[in-house]
Amino acid sequence: MVRPRKKLGPRPALARKLIAAREKRGLTQARAAAELGIATSRLASFESGAREPGSLALLALRAWSAESLGERFSIVALARKGRGR
Repeated sequence: MVRPRKKLGPRPALARKLIAAREKRGLTQARAAAELGIATSRLASFESGAREPGSLALLALRAWSAESLGERFSIVALARKGRGR
């Protein structure tokens, strides 16, 4: 039995950043996943927006993508944003 595929909406901002960071480094999904220490299928699901990362994975992904894109990453700022400050 084949399950119908879930229709995906627009890609979340994190998914777009992950793709941009990976492409800027010239990495395949497999190589980027290896750098992050996750399965290629998991990275693919994050990039497609089919799956959202948990809190620890989210921190790792944001730090990795910020480093790749030359952005400033602050866990404190991210925590404050999450609390609505």
